[in-house]
Amino acid sequence: MHYYSHNIGDFNNSTRHLTRVERSLYRDLIELYYDSEQPLQSVDRAKLARKVLAQTDEEYTALNYVLEEFFFDDGDKYSHPRCDEEIAKYHANTSAKAKAGIASAKARQAKKQQKSTGVEQTLNISATKQEPITNKQETITKQKSQPVAAQIPEWLDPQLLNDFVDSRKANKKPMTPKAISLLINKISKERDNGHCPKQMLEDAIIGGWQSVHPKNKPANDIVVNHNGFNAKQLKNQSVTAAVLDIDNTDW
Repeated sequence: MHYYSHNIGDFNNSTRHLTRVERSLYRDLIELYYDSEQPLQSVDRAKLARKVLAQTDEEYTALNYVLEEFFFDDGDKYSHPRCDEEIAKYHANTSAKAKAGIASAKARQAKKQQKSTGVEQTLNISATKQEPITNKQETITKQKSQPVAAQIPEWLDPQLLNDFVDSRKANKKPMTPKAISLLINKISKERDNGHCPKQMLEDAIIGGWQSVHPKNKPANDIVVNHNGFNAKQLKNQSVTAAVLDIDNTDW
């Protein structure tokens, strides 16, 4: 035991008749009893005297008197009923506190696990509420070479289209599958108007544009006459329309 309950009134009433030496030795014997939590050994009286520092004849005589007055000689040990009672109470309280501590620790652990489970359930519920990723989104996210492969016409370079999508993403203007579909429709219309899809995409990538824009002059608007010369070649070579039999509208 690290401590014991000392009732001053009880102790004074029980030891008022003792001398100062006897009273001091009695207190030392009690503390030795509580410290070892067991009866005092009675086989070797000299050894017990050394433990309580009883060295003189007066102190040795006082020790014998105190042992006979307050302790019970059980043959090989000296027992003290009050000390035994206090030791039993001490262990009972210690055991109760230990059990209470274990129960409290288990309660805290259960509460912690309950909170953790609640968070996991919340995350799971949130995850189940998310819309499933479509094939188009997977294609854009995971396959950079073909952002919308299923919708790309044969005449459109998928890698070039993907480069444009990456350019938009680099400029923090990412494209949705719907936006890519609309872009392809726009390129298709401009192609029908005579503009080159490849040229439009390359210009948009170089310029960092958000969309494609055709040049003022269509890419396939060069008119070739029946002699194999186009209008630009005729102008550079100063060939007259009369000689080549080209109508003025071809210029």
